Amino acid sequence: ELLQEEDGGRFAANILTMARQMRELVECLLELARVVGGPVQPLADWTAGWLPLYGYGLGWVVPAALGFAVGLLLNARRTRA
Repeated sequence: ELLQEEDGGRFAANILTMARQMRELVECLLELARVVGGPVQPLADWTAGWLPLYGYGLGWVVPAALGFAVGLLLNARRTRA
């Protein structure tokens, strides 16, 4: 309903902006855990075990690709409706 109202485009843009900001926050926190080590080293080790390319500083690639694919699917579904 909110997306179909007159101001729905702005609402959707705000949701997209917040999703990007949250993704960037998680990326930065994981990168900080990888670089700093110390008490957060177990978190970095755990993340390196399940997130491909994380050890090379490219842990964002797989989540970004998945987000892109989901976005394409949602956009295709919305345009069909």
